[in-house]
Amino acid sequence: MAVSHAAEPALPEPLTLEFALSLADEANPSVLRAEAGLAAALAGIDEQAGQSGINLGIDASARWLEPPTPLSALGNEDHRARLYARKRLYDFGRTPHLTTAARALAEAQRQLVLDTRTQRRLEIMERYFDVLLADLEFAHHNENMATAFIRYDRLRERKEAGQTSEFDVAQARSESQHVRAQRYAAQYDQRATRARLAIALNRPGLLSQKLLTPKASSVPGNVPDVEELQRQAQVYNPLLAALRAQLQSAQERRSATRAQYFPTLDAEAEIAKYSRDIGGNDHWRAALNLNIPLYQGGRVGAQVDGANAEVRRAEAELMARERAVAEAVLEAWMDLNKVKYQRDDTKAMLEYRGIYLDRSRTLYEQEVRADLGDAMVELTAAEFRKAQTEYRATLLWARLQALLGRDGTGGEVKP
Repeated sequence: MAVSHAAEPALPEPLTLEFALSLADEANPSVLRAEAGLAAALAGIDEQAGQSGINLGIDASARWLEPPTPLSALGNEDHRARLYARKRLYDFGRTPHLTTAARALAEAQRQLVLDTRTQRRLEIMERYFDVLLADLEFAHHNENMATAFIRYDRLRERKEAGQTSEFDVAQARSESQHVRAQRYAAQYDQRATRARLAIALNRPGLLSQKLLTPKASSVPGNVPDVEELQRQAQVYNPLLAALRAQLQSAQERRSATRAQYFPTLDAEAEIAKYSRDIGGNDHWRAALNLNIPLYQGGRVGAQVDGANAEVRRAEAELMARERAVAEAVLEAWMDLNKVKYQRDDTKAMLEYRGIYLDRSRTLYEQEVRADLGDAMVELTAAEFRKAQTEYRATLLWARLQALLGRDGTGGEVKP
């Protein structure tokens, strides 16, 4: 079932969940997009720092002119070279607001990167469990098909001996073909789930043949109170942290926009060299420039209105996400409590089916009953249901941990 792929390193055989999760931080479209957003936000901080720093430059020009008669003795060359430096000294908070806005936006992107990595781990875990469940389902249908065909063959033999009817044979044949179709559908599901896992691991085409069953899940027997979980989620959820940072960034940009109504104070200094020595050519100068806006034609007012709208949008998005997170925590909490009883049910069922199989095997050896195949089918079905319940509990707990700002596998989120 494994398929080689030369572009990527091969996966170990057998594959473990720990190794699969270790690939979550590899280059992936979703992770790359999030990291690109963070890089852009960090560049915005540097850009804003450059805007408030010293601007240093050289201004030079070479001119040829025909001066008026009184200045003709100075010649026709009028060249100039100037070294200048400018710096904004004060702008009534506009620069600090823009700097804080850029930093808040970078923090928002950092939180989105953390959440993206967590979601990648959850996706890999789910795909891994899908493969394990597909294997168990195939084992169940394979056992069921073998039992159904044995029953069909026996009924045909009894029909030839005149011990059963054509109707019973036709019914057994129909059932055997039905379970045969289920068996081959389960076999294709084995490949499909492995293909999806390979894509999640950035190894499209590299299908793992054998996966090891992970250790028993660490889901606690008693889930904490939902109110406490919701409180933690409101504080530590990375998406909420990102939206709060985005709201702060929008508020700071609004304050910076409003500051355009206020004056600005700049310092300027320059050193110059001229080819013509005339009265208007200063060899150096220094100045303080105060700019007091009186009327901007409604431009700043429109920008403030736009900034207000952006703040309201960020507030609404944060409020909606807070409610969604609280609801998601509640649903995960309820599902975990339901699964707790389902785990007890499937455990008891598996124990019963194991005892039933031993009893059927003993009776079969004594030639008292011949339902050993049915017992095997029921045992594989019980194993599938138990694994399905365990994996669902593990995923629910991991998703709840992710809502609480953890990495989705029970650990703390790390930058």
